[in-house]
Amino acid sequence: MKYRQIRQWSNDTNIPEVELTELLALDVAARYARNEIEYGPADWIMNNLFLAMAEDPLSEWSDLFLDVFNAFDSGEYKRDEDGDVEPSEKYTRPEIARILSMKR
Repeated sequence: MKYRQIRQWSNDTNIPEVELTELLALDVAARYARNEIEYGPADWIMNNLFLAMAEDPLSEWSDLFLDVFNAFDSGEYKRDEDGDVEPSEKYTRPEIARILSMKR
């Protein structure tokens, strides 16, 4: 995904980029929470949205978008204290649940 695609989608839908990316992040988070999408694809989507937005130094980020991005980012690597626990289950899933509970 490229920033120009987000900008075009924003223009086509008349939704500001910051709101559009927030809506996309919330959709990914909700689908992950409902087990409709696995961690890997959800993380990939969030990473690509982040990278696309980072292409333009003037693009705006919502706190909510960054919270969802960081929640998925936190599940990307195993820490020594994690033992046999999957990092996405230990870190990402509870954080996504917290974020979504605040949106209700």
